[in-house]
Amino acid sequence: MPTPPHRIRRYETIHERKLEWQCRTPPGEVPLHPTAIGYSRWGPGALQTRQAHSCLSLEIPLAGGLVHYQDGSHLQLRPGDILLKHQGSRYRLRPAPGNGCHKLHVAIAGPALPLLLDCWRLSGERAVRCANAAAPRTVVARLFSAAAAGADARALGPDCYRLLDLVSRGLRREQRPRALTAALAHIRRHLQQPLSIDAIAAAAGLSPRGLHRLFRQQLDCAPLTYVLQLRLDRAAALLRADPDLLVKQVANRCGIPDQRHFARLFRRRHGATPRAWRAAQQRRSDANGLPVPAP
Repeated sequence: MPTPPHRIRRYETIHERKLEWQCRTPPGEVPLHPTAIGYSRWGPGALQTRQAHSCLSLEIPLAGGLVHYQDGSHLQLRPGDILLKHQGSRYRLRPAPGNGCHKLHVAIAGPALPLLLDCWRLSGERAVRCANAAAPRTVVARLFSAAAAGADARALGPDCYRLLDLVSRGLRREQRPRALTAALAHIRRHLQQPLSIDAIAAAAGLSPRGLHRLFRQQLDCAPLTYVLQLRLDRAAALLRADPDLLVKQVANRCGIPDQRHFARLFRRRHGATPRAWRAAQQRRSDANGLPVPAP
């Protein structure tokens, strides 16, 4: 009897009811595919926390509101907004005070994902607001129906692309200072190369001291701390997405060519060496026949 392409998961507590299709990892190199598609209803008191998010997850409120806590700040979302929970992010998510929330969610993975996020300038965005709120909901509904009908994950890739395209056209909820946007774009473009405070500050049109002040105010960390976190989170995404990549190749692609130094930093960030972390991810995937579940 053939293995079904997806598994349905029903989850219910006093605070949450969730129905979700968990998509099996497709064999071979699939550029973009969903790992989970679902609908949930949250009551007051519900709380979701993540210490190292493994995919890009999109949360789409249908009714009520959500509050997203990350990097020492919070962001309130309402119907029409789309929340982006990025790979490697650490956050808390709860309904707006005094309210419940109905929402859709989609988790997306694949080797093309980092490039698409960079091209569409979504890497640093937490939320967008779509002028036509029905459009992303329609795409998610189509994904959900296709998963329920047993469509292979490869066939779901085009709709994942359409969903990201719609998100990229949305209005940014957080209007970041232009200097910060320029600094983050410079960091993403040169992540594989050595990065200095002077070069980042020049790209942002600031002095080094002004750059430090901007990052402290907006991101609650120093510029080079942000660079290191971004490199190590991208390393985790590469290790998980491509099992054929050597650890040395991952280190080089993330701008930390000294493999021993890279292993020490990775362990400090993710709690295990790169090889051990990748092996643990693979064991979790093999145990269930599924990718690591996403919310």
